[in-house]
Amino acid sequence: MAIFILKDRLNMEKLAMPAEKAIPNVPATYPKEQTQKAHVAMSAIPASLPHTTTKTKTKVKVDRSITLRQKMAIITAFGVMIATVLGLVIMRANVSATSQQLQDKQAEVQELQVEKENLTQEVHELSTYSRIMEIAGEQGLTMGEENIRNVE
Repeated sequence: MAIFILKDRLNMEKLAMPAEKAIPNVPATYPKEQTQKAHVAMSAIPASLPHTTTKTKTKVKVDRSITLRQKMAIITAFGVMIATVLGLVIMRANVSATSQQLQDKQAEVQELQVEKENLTQEVHELSTYSRIMEIAGEQGLTMGEENIRNVE
């Protein structure tokens, strides 16, 4: 491993750029102070100046027109909304009509129950013993006590 590291370092030294090429416009014969001042002066200037120093705001033209696809989506959504509202109105009308029919049937059932109770009461009144004996007497029928049997 060490051999490869040394070879890389040697290759880097061969490929390294000389100082004269690294900082142009500074001669290699300047004393140290002047090269340091040149380094400071060079570092103060940016390496690449931007082409424009002022920022301009460009207005982007926005197309606010509605496309055909958007129009179709809006029309479809509006149609679905109207169909839903109509469906709700029709459903409520059906529920209301069915509710009215139910109330009518319940009223009819109550009337029939009252009529049934009245008829039952009338049957009980007509089937009393005294009434039956009265009708039998009018018809000329008599009751034979010897034909009656008591069952317990």
